[in-house]
Amino acid sequence: MEVFSFVVVASVGSQNEMVGYQADIGAGWSGSLYDESRRKIMLAEADKKRMARIEKPGEWNRYEILAQGNQVKLFLNGSHMITYVESDQAIEQNGLVALQIHGGCKAEISFRNIKIESLHLPEGPTEGVILNRFGSGQPMDSKQPFSDGEFSPIENEIVVMIGQENFVREQKSGAFESRMIAGFPKLNLRFRSMAWEGDTVYEQWREL
Repeated sequence: MEVFSFVVVASVGSQNEMVGYQADIGAGWSGSLYDESRRKIMLAEADKKRMARIEKPGEWNRYEILAQGNQVKLFLNGSHMITYVESDQAIEQNGLVALQIHGGCKAEISFRNIKIESLHLPEGPTEGVILNRFGSGQPMDSKQPFSDGEFSPIENEIVVMIGQENFVREQKSGAFESRMIAGFPKLNLRFRSMAWEGDTVYEQWREL
């Protein structure tokens, strides 16, 4: 298996050359997103070790591509592989859908049960819109869990508290900070409270 190209915006050079976002399949690249015949760069690369556990070589694999606004998510066999947020507003948003395999290679690929569904954009801002307000605009991997499930701060670390009214009250009482300092007296921990009683489960910018 080699390549599945899913959103293209033009034909370049010949009528068989496709241009645009390419969801890769096989050759160690499944679950990754490439910009075919345009910027010619890997836009978002799936973790290869994780991909190797999820992919089933020689068997049928389920590939899901969710394109919503300027955001693309790839799922392999039900597992989320990458999220890419397009920051270049000049990139074409309309085009063709194509199934592709590179020429001149010995690879084989088969497709079945292809389904294309048109989705409406949500009323609120998408994850891509929100992420574009920060830094590179690309999602980052989650931090690794604490070793053996135990919170182990390091020396001079800053502990940030995020929450609603309960942590606003904690900031006033200082009980949590006192217990942390008593529990790790040699680490010289520092604390910052980002708690706000107006925090909600949906996007609500504090300056509003």
